Amino acid sequence: MLSIPLLERHGKILTKDVQMEPGIKWRNNHWRTIESAYRKAPYFDFYAGELREILYQDHKLLLNLNLDLLSFCLKNLRIQKNITVTDRYENHLEGSSFDLRSIIQQKTDSSERNYYLPKKYYQVFGNEFVENLSIIDLLFCEGPRATEIIQASSRFLNK
Repeated sequence: MLSIPLLERHGKILTKDVQMEPGIKWRNNHWRTIESAYRKAPYFDFYAGELREILYQDHKLLLNLNLDLLSFCLKNLRIQKNITVTDRYENHLEGSSFDLRSIIQQKTDSSERNYYLPKKYYQVFGNEFVENLSIIDLLFCEGPRATEIIQASSRFLNK
């Protein structure tokens, strides 16, 4: 698992204020790991340049890197969604057809956890399918078919 080193801060900090460690070392490590794992994947060359460019941008805040990665994923999955950043937690999301934040927080035994039942697809390593590996695994291995696989795996998107 790859993790981004963060600047140390004491006390509570808002998510929007979390800063990443500056420098190139961790970025090089991340990219070498991704390249080593996926360079033989069928669609690696198709997505690698853009992903590498995002990784090496001089993001100071973790939120900005995450937003750029989210935009990359949405664009390449051909999902048109507006990304809205709020300055406070919203208990109820206006106009939202479903709210899956409880899955991320995992504080409750939510029935929404079964909203995504992964369909098998080609993976570059091993003979056994590894569920929920990562979105880049799906993109690098299946390319444009990634959208179809996600739709087939989603309880909500199928209806």
